[in-house]
Amino acid sequence: MRIRLALIALVALTACGSPSTRSASEPSDGCDPASCVTLPNDASTAGESRAAAADSDDETPLDTEALRVQALGTDDTVPTLPGDTVPGDTVPADTAPGDTVPTIPTVPGDTVPPDPIVDPAPGGYTISNVSVPSSVTAGNTITFEWTVTDPDGVEVTTARVGGPPGWVTWCPFPMMGTRISGDELSGTFRASCDVPANAPNTTYTVFFMSDGAAGLDVQRDFVVTGGSTDTGAPSITELSAPATASLGDSITITWRAADPSGVKYSFVWFANGGFGSSNGVAVVDYGDYGVTRLSGDEFDGVYSQTVRFRDDSPTGTYTLWVSRADLPGNKVFDDTPVRITVSG
Repeated sequence: MRIRLALIALVALTACGSPSTRSASEPSDGCDPASCVTLPNDASTAGESRAAAADSDDETPLDTEALRVQALGTDDTVPTLPGDTVPGDTVPADTAPGDTVPTIPTVPGDTVPPDPIVDPAPGGYTISNVSVPSSVTAGNTITFEWTVTDPDGVEVTTARVGGPPGWVTWCPFPMMGTRISGDELSGTFRASCDVPANAPNTTYTVFFMSDGAAGLDVQRDFVVTGGSTDTGAPSITELSAPATASLGDSITITWRAADPSGVKYSFVWFANGGFGSSNGVAVVDYGDYGVTRLSGDEFDGVYSQTVRFRDDSPTGTYTLWVSRADLPGNKVFDDTPVRITVSG
C-alpha cells in the first residue's frame, strides 16, 4: 500500500528527529526511517518545536512542526491549505502556491459580532456565538470564543488557524477549546494563542469544529497587523539534479534558496507516480534528513542534499518537490519541473 509523502515525512520526523542544516564539513548520523519508524496515534497533535535558523558553521535542528506537512486521509476532517500541498494520488492542477484561503467579509470594529445559530452539522451539533477579533497586532495574544450545543454531549471542540502559507505553526494544531460556561450539552469555549512579532501581515482564517465530525462548520477571518511585511516563501533557483540514476545509486541535489527575512529551512522530497512511499517505505532513502549549506548565508545560500535509491525502490520517473519556509512563517511545498528517470 502506498502512503502519502507527507505521512512518511511526518513519521520519519517523529521517530528520527528533525531534519538538520549543517556545514559542508560536518558528518551526519541518525537512524534509518525504514527501521525506526513508529506511527503516531494522531498526526494532527504532534508537538511544536521552535528552533532558530541554522548558522553556517553549526548543525541546528529545524522546526519540526513547521517542516512537517499535515498527513490527510480520505476520512480526515481538516482541509489541506495551499502551503500544505503534498504529493498524493494526484497533484491538484488548480492549486497555486500563493492561493489564499477564501475570506469572509467582516464589519468594522475590534470583534466580529456573534453569529446566529448555525444549522446542525452532520454530527448533530450546532456552533453559535462565534467571537473572533477582526484584527490583532503581531506580538499579542488572540482569543477565540464559541458555543457548541449537542444533545449527545460535547466531548471535544477545537479551533485551527490557517492562512496563505498553510496551517500556521504559532497556534497549537489543533487548539483545544476550554469550556468557560455552560455544561456538556451546551457550553461556551475559549482558545488563545500568541501571535509572534514577526508574523506576516495578512488575512488568516480560524476554523471551528466539534467532536471530529466531518466538515468544518464555522470559519472566520482575522487580519494580523504590525508584523512582517514579508509575505512570500523563500525563492528556489538553480535547482540541479541528475537526469538519470540506477537502483542503489546515491545522488546529490543542489539549489539556491533566498529570502529577505531569512530562510528557516529548505528540503527536497521525491515522489514516484505521485506517491512518496511504496509498501509503507519511502521511495528513496533520505538518510538522516540532513541538508548542507554549501555557501552563502540564511538570506541567500546554496544548499545540497544527498539521497539514495534503494535496491527495492520503484523504477520509473521521479518528481522532485521542494519544501521551504522563512523565519516569519511563510512556507510552500510544491512540485518542480525536475524529473529523474531511475532504472534497475
